[in-house]
Amino acid sequence: MIRVAVVEDEQKHAQELQLFLRRYAAEKSVDLSMEFFSNGLDFVSDYNSRFDVVFMDIEMPHMNGMECAFKLRQLDQNVALIFVTGMTQYAVKGYEVDAVGYIVKSVSYFPFSVLMDKVVARLSNVVAKEIFIQKGDYLKRISSRELWFVEVMDHYLIYRTQEGTFREIGRMKDMETQLCDYDFFPLQQQLSHQSALCAGDR
Repeated sequence: MIRVAVVEDEQKHAQELQLFLRRYAAEKSVDLSMEFFSNGLDFVSDYNSRFDVVFMDIEMPHMNGMECAFKLRQLDQNVALIFVTGMTQYAVKGYEVDAVGYIVKSVSYFPFSVLMDKVVARLSNVVAKEIFIQKGDYLKRISSRELWFVEVMDHYLIYRTQEGTFREIGRMKDMETQLCDYDFFPLQQQLSHQSALCAGDR
């Protein structure tokens, strides 16, 4: 799952990007989720690192896209950033915030798809975390990409994976440290007073 944020105050251009994202998802057979923000201030004021790529308009009310991008980089160094602008003279400043690139309004599909290809390639190169658990006389290796969630029960860590369920003695705090940078988030199970780590949308 590629999680996309579109920060655009003009509904026409936001809808245009939505159509292109849907077309790209269909042509490339990838799953996409989209969230839309009408200004940069709303986007960064309650930001958390749940996005893989952000399409950022430069000319917006309250906080322009360049200011928003600098604030974003203080909060998230990894998210892919693409500027959407009618003001090409500002595009060069995108390199100061490590932008993947920019596309000029009105957007055409081809440059959009080229930049999305770069984003997908960048995401595919993200290194997965490998976890080793003791199974009898040997160590079992589990990739974070194959791990759905981890829960703790009676001093055992329970690993739910694509391959099956595994367990070993361990502490949830140690797993949180290992997986916090690999799209896992804590989930407190109120009824059982147990804790779990769940994988984000893939």
